[in-house]
Amino acid sequence: DILFSLPDAWLPKHGEPDMLGISVMHRTGDSAVCPYYRAMAEAADEWIRKTGKGVLLMAFDTGKEDDLFACRAVQALMQFPDRTEIVAHTDCTEIPEAFGQCEKVIAARFHATVLALRMGIPVYPLIFREKTRNLLKDIEFPFPKCELDDIDKPSLRAFLESDQKPFPVEKDIHARASEHAKLLKQHLAQ
Repeated sequence: DILFSLPDAWLPKHGEPDMLGISVMHRTGDSAVCPYYRAMAEAADEWIRKTGKGVLLMAFDTGKEDDLFACRAVQALMQFPDRTEIVAHTDCTEIPEAFGQCEKVIAARFHATVLALRMGIPVYPLIFREKTRNLLKDIEFPFPKCELDDIDKPSLRAFLESDQKPFPVEKDIHARASEHAKLLKQHLAQ
């Protein structure tokens, strides 16, 4: 993915992160109390209870999918909604800056997984589409993950409590992504 080619200078500083980031995805037909949202609310509350730290609920979409609905639904289901902040994608800086505050990320969106990997943040991918499954297979991601429609709560809880290190993405992946960026730039210049 082209996000792997982002220059280090474009990434926000990842100083003393202490938040749990959750990229929440809204799908057509999800009710405000669907099992997926309930599981994310439980994970957020668990993090707050165990660490005393806050949670960022991130609407990673560009508006058509309405991830803000999902963020609001998760926050409404939480026991500690006052310890969360909703971060919406508007001018392309909010989400990366929010990631810079994250100690760990639970990622439903493909690009949330990629950004966490690129920034060196431990990530727990929730797989909804084949492209996420294929990415994780291609990079031989060794850590726990689960299907979005079948949240593995014990595995997710273990991730929240673990001292999991970031997954080191191989440098050749960055180089190959840079080539894709060059091709896109050439195509757009035509």
